[in-house]
Amino acid sequence: METSEGLGPLRLARDKLLLVEGRSSEVFFLAFLKDLGRLHQLQVVDFGGVNELRPKLKTLKALPGFSGVSTIGLVRDAESNAASAWQSVIGALGACEFVAPPSHASIQGGHPRVGVFILPNGSDPGNLETLCIASVDSRPEMKCVACYHDCLVELAGQLNSVVNLGNTYKLRCHAYLASQPRPGLLVGQAANAGYWPWSSSAFNELSEFLRQL
Repeated sequence: METSEGLGPLRLARDKLLLVEGRSSEVFFLAFLKDLGRLHQLQVVDFGGVNELRPKLKTLKALPGFSGVSTIGLVRDAESNAASAWQSVIGALGACEFVAPPSHASIQGGHPRVGVFILPNGSDPGNLETLCIASVDSRPEMKCVACYHDCLVELAGQLNSVVNLGNTYKLRCHAYLASQPRPGLLVGQAANAGYWPWSSSAFNELSEFLRQL
């Protein structure tokens, strides 16, 4: 599947941009937009890590044709604190003279219009994996994933936290993916493989946000 940047320098190919955090997220959102029938309406751009957002916004503004961009959507993980993630994004937008939206998942009018979505829902800690694992929570494999997670938690206690549990949702997500026909895929690759059910209510708010862009 074609990426937003291809193999060369970033070029503007659409008047609507969707900025996402990391290459795996880029692949995920390309698959999601394809399911929504919007793949050819939005250009997905990987802005890298959270500290790279501000430089990426400045780069975009300097590109030929940026004056023709009508809409920018921006999606990043809350990680441990959704409010902190929101403030980080709003700060980057303000520093680059974009008019920020008033709240999570809303779209601010202007030129360009700007919308921000903090995963998973604008208030809870988490990330893209949080949504993905919620979308398959009723699958029978998740009973085994829960047992695996609980076993590691117990082991970590016995070994005084020598076992690195890392991010709970990432752990559960990759444990689930290990049970699929093509184990070891990343979240974005799993989206292309059809492992995340787009019809799940877990994706409803994000889906609506993307439709508004």
